[in-house]
Amino acid sequence: MQRTISSLFVCSLVVWIGAAIFFSLVVLPTLFMNLERANAGAVAALLFAPYFRLGAVAGVLLLGSTVYIAGQSAGQSAGQSGGAWKAASAVVAVMLACQLYSTLVLHPEIDAIRGIEDAQPRFDTLHKRSVRLNGVVLLGGIGLVACSGWLFERR
Repeated sequence: MQRTISSLFVCSLVVWIGAAIFFSLVVLPTLFMNLERANAGAVAALLFAPYFRLGAVAGVLLLGSTVYIAGQSAGQSAGQSGGAWKAASAVVAVMLACQLYSTLVLHPEIDAIRGIEDAQPRFDTLHKRSVRLNGVVLLGGIGLVACSGWLFERR
């Protein structure tokens, strides 16, 4: 069971952060460098819903596996490994909260006002918030990737 949960941790983390990096650093820049802004935005809008849903699912799986490992680590020893995994769980919880807020609140509103000229200031505000939340997810995920060897070693 431990190996299965550890594999779930690694796979969900890699899928979530890999998708975020690919979407943010490859897909969106490619669209906006090669298409007119309105067309690039329309294509990106089609991709946002599945992108955010994939991140939410991966985040739920990652949180579940991280909490499970934290519980197992704390139960096996009174050492620091349980604390490290609890800290990792907290990071994942923050990442998931950002992802779910973007998925369930921000992007439905952004989609509803997209292309409405009078709503452009609101759109810009929501877009900036979305970019910041995506940055939190990316930084948290990159930090977890960087620390995952250390986390598993201490387990």
